[in-house]
Amino acid sequence: MNAKIGIGAYTDCVSENPFISNEGEHTSFVANNILVEQILFYSFKNVVNGMLVDDKGNLCVDDSVLDYWSSYGMLKGQRSVFEEAIQKGMQFNYENLYAVIEKFTEDGKPYEIDDKFKNTFEALRQICEVKLIESTLLSMYDKEIQREGECGEVAILQGITASTDFIYSMYQTGLPTYTDLMRNIDSIEFFKYYTEKRRFRLGAKEEEHPLSREEALTKYLNLPIELIDEILDVAEEAKAGDDFIESFTEGLSEFIGQLDELNIQHADAYKKAVTEINNESQTYQPADTKRADDYSIQ
Repeated sequence: MNAKIGIGAYTDCVSENPFISNEGEHTSFVANNILVEQILFYSFKNVVNGMLVDDKGNLCVDDSVLDYWSSYGMLKGQRSVFEEAIQKGMQFNYENLYAVIEKFTEDGKPYEIDDKFKNTFEALRQICEVKLIESTLLSMYDKEIQREGECGEVAILQGITASTDFIYSMYQTGLPTYTDLMRNIDSIEFFKYYTEKRRFRLGAKEEEHPLSREEALTKYLNLPIELIDEILDVAEEAKAGDDFIESFTEGLSEFIGQLDELNIQHADAYKKAVTEINNESQTYQPADTKRADDYSIQ
């Protein structure tokens, strides 16, 4: 796991989701060389849409199947979170995706989508949402990260990326997908509003206001703790037993220890590199390299 986590790492698949080949670096900008990945996904999306129609181009599935793919933005003309995540460097495992899709068809008739695929595909969506939230936060704090970098510090960058790696790693347990926290995660809604209770004489009243940068960062840094709580709740509801809880806790401690050790190493190495070669070794890309244009083919 050591090679896959920490701010100096180029990750493979920390989440171990079979539909992901690489979660990409921690970035706030449009990734380089994404055209091939976009074409691969576009081709996969066309295959999915091809399953929904017969040889004459007429729909051959019931509304529930159509609604399922539509909910993920997979129908023609729709935009999905998967395509947005590709923009930030996410790479998918098309061999595994196609292997599952092939099982859905026999003589041109779609099979019922099984629960295993539904859970894995939903986990993929959730991970992509996390990727986009992280990217937005890194962009929001770009100037602060650059200022810290000039001093060889990585406090904000490390806080954001460590939370991301931690959330990714929890998918190895297979449980985050079933938590309300991750089922409802949305990279756009995440930043919209903050609800707080204001107490008046006649009782409590909830008021909503736009999420500030500081509130968004705090909210993201708190996600790992909230996720742990909800994972334990799910495990308890599923009657996973004491053995699972013990194993989960041990794995948690081990991962946190590894992440902490790696972050210290990378922070020290980063500070030394900044001093010696004038910031040339930083992993995070500053705003002046960000590409505002979107070359998506969909």
